[in-house]
Amino acid sequence: MKFILPIIVVKDIQKSKKFYEEVLRQNITLDLGSNITFSDKFAIQADYADLVDADNFHISFNSNDHELYFEENDFDELLKHLEKFSDIHFIHKTKTYPWLQRVIRFYDPDFHIIEIGESMDTIFKNLYNLGMTIDEISEKTCHPIEYIKKSLDL
Repeated sequence: MKFILPIIVVKDIQKSKKFYEEVLRQNITLDLGSNITFSDKFAIQADYADLVDADNFHISFNSNDHELYFEENDFDELLKHLEKFSDIHFIHKTKTYPWLQRVIRFYDPDFHIIEIGESMDTIFKNLYNLGMTIDEISEKTCHPIEYIKKSLDL
């Protein structure tokens, strides 16, 4: 068995399609109307109750029990991009974690949590370019030395 991708249930497929294309800059690989697959290996699905033949099937939105996680190499540019969209419901603005990763969280149109984190590879590269040793980067970011070396192609 092989896991393929998560499917996120949405109310309005066109509104969600626009959000994922414009706000998150996702590319569509397959558009079947009520099911759309994006190149980053997730899909959105409308009319889910009909799909599973369940008349009384209850779909709970805004449950805050999962998130879609993305990474961005140019986090500052991402923040400028997000400023263009006045209708985004932010959970929080930029937050920096002890491992030096900046993240931002907000909701999609159906109140699924979206998290975008600064790419750890970018963080490693920036710290390395500032003259930090691999050991120092490991200590600062809480990541294993071998993982950092692989990320930096060392």
